[in-house]
Amino acid sequence: MNYPLIFSSIVDIGSNVQLAKGTGVSCVTFDNEQEILWTGNYSGHITSFVPNTNSLNKYTSFHVDYESDV
Repeated sequence: MNYPLIFSSIVDIGSNVQLAKGTGVSCVTFDNEQEILWTGNYSGHITSFVPNTNSLNKYTSFHVDYESDV
């Protein structure tokens, strides 16, 4: 099945990159309370995006570890 491209976005991978684990987005979810798209990768970098007219704008970006309560 082919899906049409709606939009694309550059994702912030952060400065704490572990190349052996990969730097691509490994998790994407929509916020249940606000119009925010959350992305994360295996290095523990979280980035949120808010919608603009024809794109997504980066809203927040931070690093978490296994013991972080996010």
